[in-house]
Order: sequence, then C-alpha cells, then structure tokens
Amino acid sequence: MDLPGETPDSSDEAIEPKWNTPSGKIEIYSTTLATAGLQRSRCGRNPSGQGREFYLLTGKVAQYTQMGTQNNQYLHKYADPPRLWMNTQTAHSLGLATNDMVEVTSPVGMIQIQLLATQAIRPDCVYLTPGFGHMSKGLTVAYGEGASDSDLHQTFTDPVSGSQALSQTFVTVKKI
Repeated sequence: MDLPGETPDSSDEAIEPKWNTPSGKIEIYSTTLATAGLQRSRCGRNPSGQGREFYLLTGKVAQYTQMGTQNNQYLHKYADPPRLWMNTQTAHSLGLATNDMVEVTSPVGMIQIQLLATQAIRPDCVYLTPGFGHMSKGLTVAYGEGASDSDLHQTFTDPVSGSQALSQTFVTVKKI
C-alpha cells in the first residue's frame, strides 16, 4: 500500500483476475453457453425509454436478517420506513416527490407505497426493500408496513444456475 505523498513503484503491476472463460475475462455474452444451446438472458432488455418503465431491484437491508426480522420492534424503531426508491430527476420529470403515494404495476401485480426520491439509484431503476407488506395481523410491528416486492416479481429461473432471476421484472410507476 502506498502512503500519502509516495509515488507507486513502477515495477508494481496491477493484478488482473483470470476467469474460467475462453477469454479469461468476465463475459456478458458467453460463447460457451450459446454453444450449449442456452439462450441469452432477458437482462439485455432495456426499459421502454419513455421514463415510465423501470427495472425493479430488491436487496438485503443491514437491519434485517433474511427478511425474517421485520417484526422486531427494536430493529423497526431504528430503520427507515420502507418506500420505493426512484432517482430524483426521474421522479421530478414524472411530477413525483418524496412521500408521494405511488402505484407500482408489473405484468403480475400492483402495490401502493410511498416514494423516496434519491440520487442513490439509477434513473432507469426503482428499488423496493423486501420483506414487507405482511398480511398477518399477528405481526404486530410489521403488519401494514410498506408493500411486498413478491406481489410484483415475475418468476424467471436462470437456466444456468437454476436461481430465481430477481432483476428481470419491469414496472411502471404513477402517482395516486
């Protein structure tokens, strides 16, 4: 590691990882998979470009364990309320602002949730924290909080890994 003010030694070379692919690099399009008859994934599809269709992203949140602790009152107390994240400029162009109630629709479902306009997301994506939208009134803390991302996700199975492809659902967003 170089200390501030030091010049790196010119003999130091960047270490490039080698991947188990014909090119030795990460391959977005794999000739190996194509030769095996596996189709390109849908991830090559782009949103409509009309500013109204977005990739639906979900992911883990540090306060929660595998989406099973949303009903914990201590964790809930210090967590931000679940909202749909949308890029600030995109939200503005659609006449939306933070805390507006929006309707999010996919080919398989619809939810209603508050919006969070933020620079922390790309303009062609929206993000929804998973593990909310519980229907059980027995979950006294989590009941009625946020919305379920499962109500929106289309089911796609990755043909290579067999895993669920969670970033393949496109949604539209409009103000309620």
